[in-house]
Amino acid sequence: SAGLIYGGGSVSPLDLAQAYGVLAVQGSLTGQKVGSDGSLQPELVLYVEDSNQAPVLDWHVPETQAVVSSQLAYLVHDILSDVTARRPSLGSPNALEIGRPSGAKVGSVEGGKQAWAAGYTTRRVAIFWLGLPEDNAQQIDKKMVAGMWHALMQYANRGLTVEDWSEPEGITHVDVCDPSGLLPTGACPEI
Repeated sequence: SAGLIYGGGSVSPLDLAQAYGVLAVQGSLTGQKVGSDGSLQPELVLYVEDSNQAPVLDWHVPETQAVVSSQLAYLVHDILSDVTARRPSLGSPNALEIGRPSGAKVGSVEGGKQAWAAGYTTRRVAIFWLGLPEDNAQQIDKKMVAGMWHALMQYANRGLTVEDWSEPEGITHVDVCDPSGLLPTGACPEI
């Protein structure tokens, strides 16, 4: 919402993970129905067994509902997976490049006292947050948080096949003028 963007606010790492999860599966929200409103909540624990391997908790199959179009999710993913766009701020190569298709973003708040990295592959979502005490004069280097996210994603995706997203129907490719972003004319310096 505009209030969150302009006025500040807070989002929990779990909420952030659920939002990035929507992008990972091209527009669908997955979770367990909780409460009378039927809203889907993230699944924190799927299965728990006791020392005798008897199930203590075994969630039923999670529910899924479309929350954004697959085209919109794909376009946002295309931005978050743009390796070239990250290079000016993170270098090349950088820690958001994990050796498989992924989308990711790194950021900081509180004047650099908190930093986070959020991203996903087709099968895993990971959020890494790091914060310093308010009285600490240092700032967190976003590259360090990106490196921690990188290690987490390497571990979480070990043994999984490498998968990429397919472009959904309904995406149109159009040449535009650089730097205006408008349709090209004869005066356009670069298309």
